[in-house]
Amino acid sequence: ADAGKVISKERIHDVCDLTQGHPFYTQHICHVLWEFCEPKAEVTDKTIQKAVQVLLERENYAYTMLWESLTVPQKRFLKGLAGEPTGVKVFAGEFVRHYGLGSASNVQRVVGVLLEKDVIDRGNGSFVITDRFFRLWIQSVQMP
Repeated sequence: ADAGKVISKERIHDVCDLTQGHPFYTQHICHVLWEFCEPKAEVTDKTIQKAVQVLLERENYAYTMLWESLTVPQKRFLKGLAGEPTGVKVFAGEFVRHYGLGSASNVQRVVGVLLEKDVIDRGNGSFVITDRFFRLWIQSVQMP
């Protein structure tokens, strides 16, 4: 407020939705929003989109390297996790079939490896991609 920068409650909710409420990632995107928001200006949808794009560009190399280190089933699982609403039942037949994962036991193996690598974490009765911006990168680069 002292700098004359404004963000509405709606845009705050948009930011929290993007980061799934994770404090570190919320602070990270807000830092970039602060950089882009001119004094006496308001954060808009376009400002948020620009901030996300900058963050994804900054991390593109690391995300690409991580992605290339994964197996095909791990990539399919992550695409499913990134593309579905939070709380998706990853062992359910519909998810397994839709993302070509073979069987629930295959999903269990994939989940075990991705948990071990800290690529996913348990959350809301399901799993979440640990790095919230990696989730957005998957959505924008691997699922355009």
